[in-house]
Amino acid sequence: QWQKSVNAYQRSLEINGQFSYAYHGIGNVFEVNRQYDQALQFFGLAIKTDPQAADSYFNMGTVLQTLRRHEEAVPYLATAGQLQPESGGAFINLGVSLKALGRTLEAVEAYTRAAQAKPPLPQAFGNLASALHELGRDEEAVQVARQGVALDGQYAHGYNILGTLLRPSRASGFSSAESKKAYQTALELAPTFVDATLNLAGLLVEDDLFDEALRVVQMARRLNDEDPRLYIEFFNLRRRVGEWKHWDIGTRLLDKMIREQMKIFPKLSLQPFQAETYPISNRLVRDIATHFAVYATRRSALMLPQLFPDGRGFDLSAPLAWPMDGSRRLRVGYLSSDFKRHPLAYLIQNLFRLHTTERVEVFCLATTPSDGSPYRSKIAEECEHFEEVWNMGEMELAFRANRHALHVLVDLNGYTAGGKAEVFAMRPAPVHILPGVSYFGTMGGNFSDVYVSDRIGTPPDYACTYTPTSLSHCHYYEKMMYIPHSYQLNDHKQSHYAIVESGPTPRKEIKGSGRLEDDAFVYVNFNSVQKIEPGLFHAWCRIVKAVNGSVLWLLEFPPEGVPRLRKVWGRHGLAQERLVFSELTDANTNLRRMGAADIHLDTLLFNGHTTTSDSLWAGVPVLTTAGVRHAARVAASSALQFSGVPHMAAINLDEYVAQGIALGRRRDVTRRMKREIQEQRLDSPLFDTQRWVRDWERLLAMAWDSYLEAAADPERQRRARELGPAGYPAAHLRLPFHMVLVP
Repeated sequence: QWQKSVNAYQRSLEINGQFSYAYHGIGNVFEVNRQYDQALQFFGLAIKTDPQAADSYFNMGTVLQTLRRHEEAVPYLATAGQLQPESGGAFINLGVSLKALGRTLEAVEAYTRAAQAKPPLPQAFGNLASALHELGRDEEAVQVARQGVALDGQYAHGYNILGTLLRPSRASGFSSAESKKAYQTALELAPTFVDATLNLAGLLVEDDLFDEALRVVQMARRLNDEDPRLYIEFFNLRRRVGEWKHWDIGTRLLDKMIREQMKIFPKLSLQPFQAETYPISNRLVRDIATHFAVYATRRSALMLPQLFPDGRGFDLSAPLAWPMDGSRRLRVGYLSSDFKRHPLAYLIQNLFRLHTTERVEVFCLATTPSDGSPYRSKIAEECEHFEEVWNMGEMELAFRANRHALHVLVDLNGYTAGGKAEVFAMRPAPVHILPGVSYFGTMGGNFSDVYVSDRIGTPPDYACTYTPTSLSHCHYYEKMMYIPHSYQLNDHKQSHYAIVESGPTPRKEIKGSGRLEDDAFVYVNFNSVQKIEPGLFHAWCRIVKAVNGSVLWLLEFPPEGVPRLRKVWGRHGLAQERLVFSELTDANTNLRRMGAADIHLDTLLFNGHTTTSDSLWAGVPVLTTAGVRHAARVAASSALQFSGVPHMAAINLDEYVAQGIALGRRRDVTRRMKREIQEQRLDSPLFDTQRWVRDWERLLAMAWDSYLEAAADPERQRRARELGPAGYPAAHLRLPFHMVLVP
């Protein structure tokens, strides 16, 4: 039928070749049928025939938006708004394209114009609220979002935006109940609204209401079982509470759903950080990171022309003027959202105090506001230059980092919550470094130059080196720099020295679901349930069943996982009093009680990271396996820092079980191992923070020296420009090495 419409419009043009409405009509027909090139052609003819045809400018802009050609869309949408200033739609779409280009301030102006239209459109208020939130203007954003839903009580998208703004973690002073009510209203109005479903589930998880979150997603899947985002979140929540029914089928379907989402969405609901810990292939893990890198690179490519219309990019000449005689300090920036109460801050809190100020000038850029924690206060006080940049957009943040003339910019997020990949993709500093202590996977692109690990945590044959011919065999795009001993930076010697003298908490004083008898052999694991796979839990059951007088001591987090684990435990014929749970507690209490255990049984696909260090500092040996990915090798890296202790990294799960049983039956061996660890912990490289910082500073200097060497090689820079995007040197060619072991 659409061809008949085209024919009718063409007959009109035969009568009157200047009839712009006919050109516009043909353009509409092609747009509806997704023949966008033809649609653009006829909208263009309509504009040429009638330069005042506001609707044609508008449609031209929306088609370009559909094609993600936002830079081209902006002038057409702006003209449509000028020709029809009362048209809210033109300004809403103009704001969408401006925001996609990273021009958020201009988007706010466009959305404000749309909100002033007569009659006002609720979509204008929703979009304006989102843009204001991105600029850190949350009080204004909440007020605007409330106006939008007041205009139209059926505006589900507005309630979803309002719910996000009211989340306690996003805007202070609001309760979870207010946010929850907004999300629920959105779903009452639009039961198949996937974004609102995922947001509500996320809020419930933040409140530790895991089963309720699981029910929300299950209900959404009954209405829509095709959206891959819902299945991925369904799998995630089942894992969080130890719901393992049909686990093998679920893992196979997970792989398929992730691939489907990658085809549809420019950004995935499954973060690369999570993917590193999922039972999926190594190739898929890397592809997920690459997917995020493509998104970040595209966004940065849209932002840079606004800063540099001539296409030159950031000026990196200032750091190159650094003399080689050591008369000037190396300028190092740390960019992070985790300078707050967070496991990373727990580990790195003394890093900045221990930096050698004669050699290194340190800048800390905090991308989240202060949470009032002692970690934030300590880092802010001891970092030489601490800056609050949480209210800056990516462009302003990259500009600030570049203004400091940094030699090295350290990414303390990677693809974790609050990460700023777009900032690094704009290349504000000559050398970008990603340490394994903050993120344990590749960034998947060419904007991170160096990944820092150790040879156990990330073996060379797994890391590989990115080259155009061997990409399929590599899992890291970055060059590898291996720090001596362990990549893991710990702060236990400074923060928790007292337990060395006080010793562990007596078992009779430990609170839990059952008693830890003095004559019991206690296996412990204090990771959350999400790290426990069904095969691993069955292995733990086998170990305890084979060792008379033994118990398994776990963390009660989340509480919803406890009855599920107890059910599986009972199926193995084990008495429930042999499975003991203790609640979450503060770090000091946790370390003291951990010392009462005999052996730490590690989780395998996703090792204990901080938990492993805690166990070893508490004097408890750790039994693990050396897996494939970095996340599965952390415990092996840490446990091998103690001499005279038998190798605690088993080859496979069967050997893990056999060794766990043997250690439980040979208590004299276990006691000797505990003594060895307790005697060595003060001198172990794993807990020698000062040694780690000196090694780290040598690594930073080596990375900079290598950059200078590469900068002096015209052929290397030529090849980098050819393979890198739009003038940004490809990371694998920017530094003249594949892997370096810092001496």
